[in-house]
Amino acid sequence: MKIGRKGLIQFIVAALVGGIGVVATLLLLSQGASARPMQQASLSISKIESADPVQVGGQLVYTLTYQNPSTETVTGVVITDTLDPNVAYVSASPAPSGGEPDAPFWSIGTLSDSVSGQIVLTVTVASPLPNGTLLTNTATIDGNEVDPTSTQIATTVAAPTLELSKEDDPDPVMAGASLTYTLAYTNSGDSTATDVVITDVLDNNVTFVSASPPPSGGTGNTRTWDIGSLSPSASGQILISVTVQTGLAEGTTLTNTATIDSQQTDPLSAGQTTGVIAHDDPVSVSLAPATATVTAGTSISYTLTAYDAYGNDWDVTDSGTYTITPGAGGTWAANVYTAEVAGTWTVTGTYGGENDTATLTVEAGPLDHILICTDTGGQDPATDHAMTTDETWALWAAGYDAQGNFIANQVVTWSVSGGIGVVTPTTGVSATLDATTPGTGQVHADHETATDDDTGTITVSVGDLDHIVICTDENGQDPATDHEMTTDDQWALWAAGYDADDNFIANQDVRWESTGTLDPVSAQGTGYTFDPFTADTNGTIIVEDLEGHTDATGIITVTVGAPNRVELAPDSATRMAGESISYTLTAYDADDNNWDVTADGVYTITPGAGGTWAANVYTTEVAGTWTVTGTYSGLSDTGALTVTHAGAASLSLSPSTATLTAGESITYTVMAADAYGNGWDATDEAGYEIEAGAGGSWTANVYTSQFASTWTVTATVDAVSDTGTLTVTHASLDHVGLTPATATILAGQSITYTLTAYDVYDNGWDVSDSGAYTVTPGAGGSWAANVYTAEVAGTWTVTGTYDGQLDTGALTVQPAELDHIVVSPASAVIQAGDVQTYTAEAFDRFDNSRGDVTDDTTFGIVEPGHGGIWTDNVYTSQNPGDWTVRGVYSDTTDDAALTVLAPVLHLEKSARPAPIEAGAYLTYTLIYSNTGNQTATGTVVTDTLDPNLDYIDASPPPTGFSNGDPYWTLASLEPDESDQIVLRVQVHTPLPNNTVLTNTAAINCDQTDPASITITTTVHSAPVLSLVKTDGPDPVEAGDQLVYTLTYTNTGNEIATGTVITDLLDPYVTFVDADPPAQGTGQTRTWAIGDLPPGGPQQILITVTVDSPLPNGTVLTNTAWLDTDQTAPLSITEETTVHSRPVLEITKSDDPDPVSAGEYLYYTIVITNSGNENAASVVVVEEYDPNISFVYASPDPDPGTDDQWTIGTLNAGD
Repeated sequence: MKIGRKGLIQFIVAALVGGIGVVATLLLLSQGASARPMQQASLSISKIESADPVQVGGQLVYTLTYQNPSTETVTGVVITDTLDPNVAYVSASPAPSGGEPDAPFWSIGTLSDSVSGQIVLTVTVASPLPNGTLLTNTATIDGNEVDPTSTQIATTVAAPTLELSKEDDPDPVMAGASLTYTLAYTNSGDSTATDVVITDVLDNNVTFVSASPPPSGGTGNTRTWDIGSLSPSASGQILISVTVQTGLAEGTTLTNTATIDSQQTDPLSAGQTTGVIAHDDPVSVSLAPATATVTAGTSISYTLTAYDAYGNDWDVTDSGTYTITPGAGGTWAANVYTAEVAGTWTVTGTYGGENDTATLTVEAGPLDHILICTDTGGQDPATDHAMTTDETWALWAAGYDAQGNFIANQVVTWSVSGGIGVVTPTTGVSATLDATTPGTGQVHADHETATDDDTGTITVSVGDLDHIVICTDENGQDPATDHEMTTDDQWALWAAGYDADDNFIANQDVRWESTGTLDPVSAQGTGYTFDPFTADTNGTIIVEDLEGHTDATGIITVTVGAPNRVELAPDSATRMAGESISYTLTAYDADDNNWDVTADGVYTITPGAGGTWAANVYTTEVAGTWTVTGTYSGLSDTGALTVTHAGAASLSLSPSTATLTAGESITYTVMAADAYGNGWDATDEAGYEIEAGAGGSWTANVYTSQFASTWTVTATVDAVSDTGTLTVTHASLDHVGLTPATATILAGQSITYTLTAYDVYDNGWDVSDSGAYTVTPGAGGSWAANVYTAEVAGTWTVTGTYDGQLDTGALTVQPAELDHIVVSPASAVIQAGDVQTYTAEAFDRFDNSRGDVTDDTTFGIVEPGHGGIWTDNVYTSQNPGDWTVRGVYSDTTDDAALTVLAPVLHLEKSARPAPIEAGAYLTYTLIYSNTGNQTATGTVVTDTLDPNLDYIDASPPPTGFSNGDPYWTLASLEPDESDQIVLRVQVHTPLPNNTVLTNTAAINCDQTDPASITITTTVHSAPVLSLVKTDGPDPVEAGDQLVYTLTYTNTGNEIATGTVITDLLDPYVTFVDADPPAQGTGQTRTWAIGDLPPGGPQQILITVTVDSPLPNGTVLTNTAWLDTDQTAPLSITEETTVHSRPVLEITKSDDPDPVSAGEYLYYTIVITNSGNENAASVVVVEEYDPNISFVYASPDPDPGTDDQWTIGTLNAGD
């Protein structure tokens, strides 16, 4: 088969190409061999790169390995590295001797036999650079005894190449319609583009609606998409939906510009222009005016506007057709209508199969006459009418033209005859007749210009009962208003009935009741007589009939009748002379209603009682029992009043003065008199007291003295007092007292003592000047009479003596105010880390100790940088040195000397390069020193490597390894001594991007705790993905199987996670199987790869069956996507051409055979298509024998022929 042959040819070609490549390589290797004879001394140099290809803008690490492979020493060794102009020097380990930045060199010096070394050189690749740029690096080694030797390495730059295209749909677009832009972007380069941003600027005549995916930013007609990273071969598209503004002119051009940009590339733009169609076919029309009013015979002009589905509008007035409701009459002249018949009609405008309607109102002619009607539409004339005074009648003045067409209700002047009521309003289009008086009459409507009109005859009769009015006569003429009466009066009342217009009907049968404080009323009938018996009441009489009509009288006020008797209060009382009493007098009428007549009464008391009257108030004077009389209106009543003497007004205490010796007694008497001169012995009822502090005791009116002094004695009756003077003298000496009994003073201060003599009652007198004073020996100090000045701190006894009697006191002498403190110990020497405890004691100016003040003393080191810690008075040392310890207490200080001994270890660390690529070499430099004042012994430096690092070498070499981590034993490290260690390691690969490498170095010695330092270095890594798809065979026969091969690879230095491959099959193939098996159904199949480590390529085989039949040349499109957590989706599309052809066969049979002359002969023709493509435009042509003639056929032959049948399409298999 051709397909197989093609496949074979392709295979052979591929094999030949491969073979040529091998041969060329071999030849190249042969050509590169050196023919120079071997020297005794020789040098070699080789170079490897950290990555090929290398990412544009990334770091590239060259590792140079040099060696002296001979048995001779080479001197003056120099290594030179010539950098490509598209890279920039970053760092090297070891550092170059010079030549940066273009050609660094290293002066190695002497290189002994078999000795080798390495140089790690880090550069940064320039950005941007074209994809595939070659970076050439040449390293040369030379020495005094050898010729120069070079090695060269070329590294390919992997850079992104961004492409952007844009399409619009539809083009042209209708104004107001939706427009879709499709932006397709791809990275056809070999490196991932980062920070990819697409910006789309829309035309001002469109409005942004939506986008898939949604934009990351922007507003209005400028939108942006943050694509992020775009891997090689990755592609994507953005669909942007906008709405075109309505009302744009035909041929308007819409311009859209999109731009793609990244960190590694320059901006790239793509533009698209779209034409605009002004409007589409109409979907509606609008007729204007929508409503209008004209007078018959006048004209109105209409306009017609068309609208399409997108909201565009245009004037079609001249192209429209117009009609009006049948019966409206009138005439049309194009879009102008002349009205004829009054009424409301529908006008219709039509254009392009669409129509709209409007309402036209045609009004009647001028007013001719008035017709009074009972409806608003002028249809019900007001003829004869009967009504009561309770009723009203609404009327309208309808206006008509001369032909009897109702125009509208007219403003007229209304009037009524016969006095039957009133009409309101008197002017207007309508009025209401309110019937008020029985009788007959008419309502008249008077118009200024039109003919007037009258109603028919109106007959009014009396109305129904509307309300009740309580009256004082039987004819309902005198309403019962406010009324005053006494309990001796009566009041006759009637319930008069009225209609709504106050026409009296008759007295009504009602229920009578009272309100307020009036005597209760409960009666039924047309009239009632009110006869009150309770005075000082008021209220109303109310009525109510069975239908709920009510009324009430005015306010009725009832007062008392004539007095019948009086009462005096109180009828008995007792008062002291001089007090007052108020009397009240109450009158009663025959119904026992009472009222106060106190102010109108006359009052008297039995002669001889004395006293005075002020109206009804009596003030007593003479003690005794008397009769009080009250009189009003010739009526009297009496009461009894008892008057007692008043309280004491003055006292006399006896004796008024006296003198006693303490312990003796005295008897007192008291005489009292009131304000009116009456006196009596009040000794037994008096109260007695003596001035506070006198002591002693009272037995009734007898006082026994105690304390010596002159005292005031007071006797009291009824709050009236009198006083006397009593002098008490002390008794003989009994004991003495020294004060103060206890005291506390400071050394140097003075204290004054007082000595007092006392009798047996503790009456004392001052004998300080006559006393003698001493203090305990050893107290020091001095006496000046009774004043002592202290000296020695302590507690002492002071003694005072008088006339053989003595007393003592305790005196505490405390140290004087603070003078100085003492910090202990005064000096100390300790090791760093040891603790030292301090105390402080306070003293006064006499050197008296004020005690331990350690807890209240603040301790500190005067000099900064000591590093230690104070815990109250305990110091934990840290940094070595000579320090001053200072104690501070209450503004006094004292210093002590402290020496701290220790080595001080320091450690510094750096890493180069940082950040670093996975798989590259990393150099750590450790600098250690002792800045202390003591030699560090047993010194050890350790370095803990990150698990993602491998040890390469170190200078100096480590003493050994612990769990794979190097350490160096340094023995002793003198004060101010320092040195360094250079450690080289290699980073693992692959590693996740941004992996953090942690390295911790520590230094320790016998005297100190370990000192450590930790640094971190960030690893830069990324998966670099590729996806390749092939198909076979291509072309393929319709109905045959087709195999797709997907080859995917990670050539980066990071594991790609979350890896998923998706394959979208063409709709004209059917999935058969896949190796490995796939997930999914139908045309979409997926493979969840998960983690994809760097390494060799992996494959997926997909087998499908091509549909049959298919048109020859059909292109089958298959698209695959590779996506990971770290990268943007990467896609690839493979197209396969389908080969197919129709295979037509035609067979014919005859019946009968043989056939007789003149007999019918039947031919049966069968046409089949056994190929794999439908046959189009199939035509069958029959060639007849000249000895036969055509009769008929089924199906019929083509019109006009008898030998041709047009079959059209004949499907494969038919």
